[in-house]
Amino acid sequence: MTRREFLKVSGASLFLAGLPLPGFTKDKPPGTISVIMLEGGMDGLTAVPPFGDPNLLKMRKNLTSNNFLKLNSFFGLHPSFQYFAGLMAQNNASVVHATNFPYV
Repeated sequence: MTRREFLKVSGASLFLAGLPLPGFTKDKPPGTISVIMLEGGMDGLTAVPPFGDPNLLKMRKNLTSNNFLKLNSFFGLHPSFQYFAGLMAQNNASVVHATNFPYV
């Protein structure tokens, strides 16, 4: 082996040593989190109405529909979220209701 060949091989091995190794784990890959920030006409009470709350119809008489998709005995889902309702039924989606973060 010549000096030049040795330097090429050793340089390549140093390069390869710096690459990250793939992880071998039995854990499932991390899931995806999606944040949907509703601003304007459709807010959280319209998207996921708490129809079990008697004050909802009193306070939002003109804004609340009875066409919601029932999630449980208290919450519904706006009818346009049919696909999302399917994801929730398969435990692939969830709603964290009545939360907020500052508008940017």
